Amino acid sequence: VGADLDSVATDIDLTFDGETPYAVYSSAGGTYVKYYDGSSWITVGTQPSIAMTYFNDIIISSGIPYVGYHNGTSTFALKYTAPSWGTIDTSLGGISDYMSLAATTTQIYASFNLSGVITIMKNTIPVTGTWVPISPAGLNVESISSLIYSGQPAVAFKDIVNSGKASVIAYTGSGTSWELRGAHPIAGAILLGGTTYQYGYHLVGGTYPR
Repeated sequence: VGADLDSVATDIDLTFDGETPYAVYSSAGGTYVKYYDGSSWITVGTQPSIAMTYFNDIIISSGIPYVGYHNGTSTFALKYTAPSWGTIDTSLGGISDYMSLAATTTQIYASFNLSGVITIMKNTIPVTGTWVPISPAGLNVESISSLIYSGQPAVAFKDIVNSGKASVIAYTGSGTSWELRGAHPIAGAILLGGTTYQYGYHLVGGTYPR
């Protein structure tokens, strides 16, 4: 689509706002967010003033781009308020892997692997508060992907305790309460496919067996 995003890029993630594609990626010059206007890739506002980032993820909620990443020291999420990017609250934690964002019209959720354990946080939209932990306790995971299902986040991951099988959990909407969807490994109407990453799973939708 159009010319190259950059000469060299890593940790790329894509999303759409309607029919408009957005991309976040890292390169030697830092981290960039761009959208395609039909003929070329355009930088979204002022480039975030952050250096190289990893496990980048981007979503669009109600026309507003959000980006999650870690910078080699801590994990953050950014919100775009034209013409600049701002950090949502404070750091989400230390160095994380497999960042995945999801949002409804009123909540944004960040799911990631922190020291081998799944960590899930939520914040309000519009973003005015602080990150609230809603993680289930003690799930040892690797790859993570999330989306919104029936108004609540659902998270797919590689379950280390269950011999690396893929699992999906859905939030009940209360405290840190989550429910397993289906059995191990995933079967039935859950679809898993490769991502633009070099590792991991991508939760692309379906009807969750109950």
